[in-house]
Amino acid sequence: MQATSIQQRFKVLAGQFPQAEIARKTGFSRNNVSRYARGKRMPLEFGGALVSGLGVNPSWLLSGAGTPFLADVAADTGRMAGDLLSLVEAMQAVTRMRIGSLAGKQHAKVLRELNDALGRHEALRVKLNAHSRDLFKQLMAEMLAAVRKFDLARARGLETAVEQVSRLCDDPELLLQFLTVRAHLLLISNRKEEALAMYRRAFLMTLSRADNFDEACLTQGWRFAGSLAEADRPAEARQVLRATINLCPPALRQGPMFAASAFNYGYMQAMRPSLHRGLAAMQKHFAAISPDRKSASQLMLVSVQLFGGLVDLPTACTLLPRDKVAANTVLLDACLTLLPRDLEIAIAFTENLPSEESGTQLETYPWARRIHLAVAGKRKQALAELRQVKPTNVENKRQSILYLTLYARAALAASEYAVAGKVVKEALSIIRAHPGMWNSKMALVAMNYATVLQLPKAHTTEAIRKEARQVFSRYIRHGFASFKALLKK
Repeated sequence: MQATSIQQRFKVLAGQFPQAEIARKTGFSRNNVSRYARGKRMPLEFGGALVSGLGVNPSWLLSGAGTPFLADVAADTGRMAGDLLSLVEAMQAVTRMRIGSLAGKQHAKVLRELNDALGRHEALRVKLNAHSRDLFKQLMAEMLAAVRKFDLARARGLETAVEQVSRLCDDPELLLQFLTVRAHLLLISNRKEEALAMYRRAFLMTLSRADNFDEACLTQGWRFAGSLAEADRPAEARQVLRATINLCPPALRQGPMFAASAFNYGYMQAMRPSLHRGLAAMQKHFAAISPDRKSASQLMLVSVQLFGGLVDLPTACTLLPRDKVAANTVLLDACLTLLPRDLEIAIAFTENLPSEESGTQLETYPWARRIHLAVAGKRKQALAELRQVKPTNVENKRQSILYLTLYARAALAASEYAVAGKVVKEALSIIRAHPGMWNSKMALVAMNYATVLQLPKAHTTEAIRKEARQVFSRYIRHGFASFKALLKK
């Protein structure tokens, strides 16, 4: 029998009955019962004996579904459990037959019994599917709600429950939805490569099932492209979006999902190669985006306008949704400009979010405060806070780029030039190793090159300064007018 989970469920039973009673009712020796209770592998015969002798529900014993005892389930469910037991017993009988000896009346009888049991098992499968579908839907809806609220602990707990129920349900639509929700949970848990693999699988499943390219294909393509972008693979994300847009039939081109795909493709164009061409595409499709995606799209639009020098930070704050993601954007922009007014506005925006958003819990927030203290003339206080922080306390290099960037920025603002030079060098080594960050973490990349140019020459090298000037010059040609001020410094 399947190990681990079945053994764990047997331990539950062993805690409710004396081992002597289990031995008497199953016909197995007490020594064997004791061995199974300690985690030793159980034979199929013992599982059958638990069902027939103790009234254990085989569906629960094998999969964890339902209640532990047949007496606690409805009569219909009891019949389902009996069918499952007959299948187990028939399969057990076949395993006892020697290979090559499937002949004779006795063996033919065993095979007929197996065939009958398989027929009853198919009926059982259909019943289990029908019984589990509503529960599957309910649990998955709760998991999705937890994911959308970034309640990771609850979402992961529900994921385990949904996964158990999914084994009893073969509805392809529900299984695809579960795959998508799990991928999103992985993404917000910063397990980007695992999320990417799951989004790819969902996209391929959708394509393989569709007779024509439909809205489900368009939606899964949009999600897959988004996961590629999050994994710092912007070129592949653009290719997927371009392919889904080109494959989209005319009937879908007026819908909100097409608008979202075309908008995101415009955003990627804006990041590279042309800010103004990409921005024009974003503005063209923004109005048709569905309300549930409007807030995120508005943030992307304003971010591009900030990079293009088309709005300043005070104006951006009036256009952005009042949530943590928007607060993070304005904090990063203020840390990039190092303007006292921008830092004050960004900090105030963050501190005055609706209470459920808790903007002050953002990792960016305390760094913005330290930088503001330094540029506002409170250098000693900024230094005191800065010296309480260790510059290299994050092991995952890709995740540490935010920490290193803001640490270097705060050290620069506090005139700790040697520290800033050392930390920015480490940050740039990560950026060079992950060029896709220019799309997903543009503000952080720009901040590091700005730090290089703003450091005294004694704390950096001419080669790195030349690299920074070349990078900013190239992006200014692409439309990033806000970088002109950084290049002058």
